[in-house]
Amino acid sequence: GGGGDRGGGRGGRGGGGATASDFLVGQQGGIATTHALGINYSDKWGKKFDVSGSYFFNMSENEAIESLNREFVDVAEVSEIYREANNSITDNFNHRLNFRLEYELDESNSIIMRPRISIQDNNGLSNTFGQTFLGDVLWNQTDNDYRSELSGINFSNSLLFRHRFAKRRRTLSVNFNTTYNEKTGVSFLNSEDLFFSDDTMELIDQLADLGIEGWNLSSNVMYTEPVGKNSMLMLNYRISWQMDDSDKKTFDFDEDAADYEDLNNSLSNVFSNDFVTNEAGAGYNYRKGATMIMTRGSLQWAQLDNEQFFPTVAETNNNFTSILPFVMVRHNFSRMKNLRVFYRTNTRLPTVEQLQNVVDNSNPLQLSIGNPDLRQQYQQNLSLRYSSTNTEKSTVFFTMLSGGTTKNYIANSTYLAGTEHPIFAELELDAGSQLTQPVNLDGYWNIRSFTTFGVPLNRIKSNLNINLTGNYARIPGIINDALNFSSNTTAGLGLVLSSNVSDKVDFTISSRSSYNIVHNSLQTDLNANYLQQNSRLKFNWIIGEGIVFRTDFTHQFYDGLADDFDQSFFVWNMSLGQKVFKNKRGEIALAIYDLLDQNNRISRTITETYIEDTQTNILQRFVMLNFTYNLRNFYSKK
Repeated sequence: GGGGDRGGGRGGRGGGGATASDFLVGQQGGIATTHALGINYSDKWGKKFDVSGSYFFNMSENEAIESLNREFVDVAEVSEIYREANNSITDNFNHRLNFRLEYELDESNSIIMRPRISIQDNNGLSNTFGQTFLGDVLWNQTDNDYRSELSGINFSNSLLFRHRFAKRRRTLSVNFNTTYNEKTGVSFLNSEDLFFSDDTMELIDQLADLGIEGWNLSSNVMYTEPVGKNSMLMLNYRISWQMDDSDKKTFDFDEDAADYEDLNNSLSNVFSNDFVTNEAGAGYNYRKGATMIMTRGSLQWAQLDNEQFFPTVAETNNNFTSILPFVMVRHNFSRMKNLRVFYRTNTRLPTVEQLQNVVDNSNPLQLSIGNPDLRQQYQQNLSLRYSSTNTEKSTVFFTMLSGGTTKNYIANSTYLAGTEHPIFAELELDAGSQLTQPVNLDGYWNIRSFTTFGVPLNRIKSNLNINLTGNYARIPGIINDALNFSSNTTAGLGLVLSSNVSDKVDFTISSRSSYNIVHNSLQTDLNANYLQQNSRLKFNWIIGEGIVFRTDFTHQFYDGLADDFDQSFFVWNMSLGQKVFKNKRGEIALAIYDLLDQNNRISRTITETYIEDTQTNILQRFVMLNFTYNLRNFYSKK
């Protein structure tokens, strides 16, 4: 689906050397209190041993208040709308440890090892009040509390051996990879659900015990052989084995025993899958003058075996044979102008959650279940990139165009509330709820484009950058057994004017507008156009002896969303600081954020079955005292 960044969600459902991601905390909706510590280490042990690593710790508490409006596509053109108000608190503790160790055995042989480990504890508590409307009729309602206590561990290790033969460009490399992940925990659901179509009420008091364990072992052998002066031949073979076990047991509360002792078979499942792939391929590289051509091709044999042990015994087996070509062409017209063309293919395996045939009732009105008959996706992508830089005129031009298709796309099959479909009776579910299941469908494709042009404006000592974007996605889905194609077209225009007036004054003026057109093949009444615009002014001024004044003013505008979600608001931040210490390396600053107390967070999500508008709480006006000190120590031999 498409759409902006989506925050919030129900609390607690998540489960080499340093890179940027090793020291980042994922963005969340709501108001977060975060404590983080990161350490990076790099050294050379002797003449042949290079070591680098990092450790990152994050402790956060996130409080989110979210309201959403979700309008579903329906072949019968009966407007189904789901509205939800959700309050959640999530506590998360995360440790990440990464290393890269390289040992040079001799001039021809080296070994590189990259172990990585991540440990996480996640505790969440949320309250949800949700209602489903069919037209103007209230169809069902839930008021539930959900609590979870989850933990997870992820470990991976890569061991690479490289050998260079006496003949130049003749090489051999052998790579071994191991991965282990584990997710365990319990969740509690206490819910009061009303179904007005038949005047029934359902009370739920359940405990769910979850355990997921996964292994992956793989090895890759690659050999390169020079063919003449400008060419090289490559041969490779890869074998991989992946195993996932999932055990979910749900227990209803037994009042006589005053404990969770009644096993709920319809919400319990013990499941495993094994995925084995063998891939053999060859490649050819050609480089002469300004042109380089790289081609790869491989034949992949894959086998996916699923086995269910509880509540019933079942087994499914699927075999896949895929041809995976890759082509890259690069041509340099000059030192400042070049063109690149890429053609890529790849496969994607369903996750264990998508395969497991067990109902997730954490929201009793919005149920979901896996599908053990899922097949792997086959993706193709073609992209073109052109860049040009003129140093004399200080202009920059870049354009990119890409498109892709997916065979056996993993989409959703949704049975809307009130549908008298046999699957509800088969799974012993109330037909007043909604059920979603992943399925394989063909017909997905997308096109993306991006163009930017930068030029100096010497009269005002500034630079102007103009960028254009255009995206189109066609997403298949099934609604009440009818096929729907959701098409989302987006056109965007961005303008950035950045100054270069002096080392004392700096400003940036920017504006970005995005216009979206949504079309559904089933229900044209749900077609919608909406506009999103963001404009911003940033101004920095160093006054006199190290006094620093900063301000930025932002305007957010939304039009065409659901009722109560269209917004137009301003965010104004300001700070005043003083440079201190020798060489002005330190700064003390007092900052006021969101002076007008209008900050807001709104997003739209578009899928093949619904359009959703979400509003989440965000930190508004506050004051902060900042102290910054720059550590700089450079050493050079005279």
